[in-house]
Amino acid sequence: MHGHHDGRHDPLQEPARKPLYLLEGPREVTARDTSLAVRNGTHVTNLPLSRLDRILSGPQVTWNGKALQACLGYGIPITWVDGSGHPLGTLSPPPGCAGPLADAIQRYLDRPEWPDQYPQWLKHRRMDVLQSWRNALSRQGHPPPAGILEGIKRDFVYADQIPNHFPDESLGWCYGVVEQRLNREGMQPYYWGFGGAPLPLAEDIARLLWAELNLHCGTLPRQVQTRPEALVFFENWVQKNAVRVHHHLGDLKRHIRSEISGCR
Repeated sequence: MHGHHDGRHDPLQEPARKPLYLLEGPREVTARDTSLAVRNGTHVTNLPLSRLDRILSGPQVTWNGKALQACLGYGIPITWVDGSGHPLGTLSPPPGCAGPLADAIQRYLDRPEWPDQYPQWLKHRRMDVLQSWRNALSRQGHPPPAGILEGIKRDFVYADQIPNHFPDESLGWCYGVVEQRLNREGMQPYYWGFGGAPLPLAEDIARLLWAELNLHCGTLPRQVQTRPEALVFFENWVQKNAVRVHHHLGDLKRHIRSEISGCR
């Protein structure tokens, strides 16, 4: 699929790629040579494939096969979301090679005890998110009151209930960011483990990123009135905090390797 249109060239030789959000109204997407053609009624916008980073596609977008093939060839993942912005699934380019965790994660999932261990790891990561937020506020001289901290710990760390200040659909935006990173790491967004138990890895990591977005931004996003404004706010935040996805995946690798090696 990749051929000579792989699109994964030296980043120093190309302009920065940007995400494409197709969330508003009916759209038709086709391909023209090295561009996507996005039709909105009688208006057509041509977007160079080499400039696209990832795509989120809403329920009113129609794709043709040539456009999907072009995105795969340029290494551009497409995430579909429903009317509420919840991620439905992703079309991912084949990874250039299997990541170093590919074999380890399969051995982890083949173990009968993994469905008990993985939720504990997620709880550990939610605690890390909470501590990171508390430390950031403390450095600014505004540590969260103990009562508020305990309440968030009870709701978020133990029940995975996030204090949501962003539109609900921003979970799908986080999913697109995470799925792209997983693809680059040679990992899948979804796995099946021992006994048919599912591991929705992309969504789990996206929920961690979503929680950080809501905690660190506080009520500021409520001042954003429109979706385009919210997307600009989100992309600016992601550029500064995408390293957190790296931290979560790094800790997952440590956890998996520890478990399959028998270390405790």
